[in-house]
Amino acid sequence: MSVAFSVLATEPVRIAILTIGLVAVKMVILFALTSIFRMHFADRMLFSILLGQTDEFAFVALQLARTEKAIATTQYDIMSVAMALSMITTPLLLLFDKVIAPRLDGRAAHYPADSFDEHRKIVVLGYGRFNQIVTRMLRVQGFKMILIDDDPMQIALVRRFGVKVFYGDASRLDLLYTAGI
Repeated sequence: MSVAFSVLATEPVRIAILTIGLVAVKMVILFALTSIFRMHFADRMLFSILLGQTDEFAFVALQLARTEKAIATTQYDIMSVAMALSMITTPLLLLFDKVIAPRLDGRAAHYPADSFDEHRKIVVLGYGRFNQIVTRMLRVQGFKMILIDDDPMQIALVRRFGVKVFYGDASRLDLLYTAGI
C-alpha cells in the first residue's frame, strides 16, 4: 500500500475538492449524529473535527478495490492522496478547539474560576469516573485533596453530595499555582 503524492502535482484541483469533500461529508454526518445525543454545540463541533478525517480503514478498502480491479490505478492514486491529505487536516482543524470553541461554549459563563483558600497535599485534576474512585480510596486513607474540574454539570452534581470541587481549567498554570502545585 502506497500513496503516490506525485499525482498531487498533476491533479491538484481535483484532489483538493476530493479532500475537502471527504472531510466535509464526514463532519456533517458526525455532527448530525451528535445532535441526536444532544451534545453541546462546541462538543459536537470538536467531535466532528476529531473524527472528520478519513481513517486508516479507508486505505484498506481502497486497496481491496484496486486488487479486485473495481477501480483503475489512476483513481486509486487520486483517492489515496485525497485520503492522506484529509488525515493531515485534523491538526489544522483543531485550531477550532483553541480559537473558536471557547467563544461558542457558554457553559463556563455560569461559573467564574474559583480561588483556593487552602492548600492540600493532593490535587486531583478532573473528577470523572476514574478520579472519583481514586479520590474515594485516598479519602479512606486519610488524605486531603483539592478537586478541580472544568465541567459545570459535573461540579454541580458532585457538590450535591457534599464534595468540594473547584471550577477551573487544569491547563492554566496560574490556577495550578494557586491550588498549591
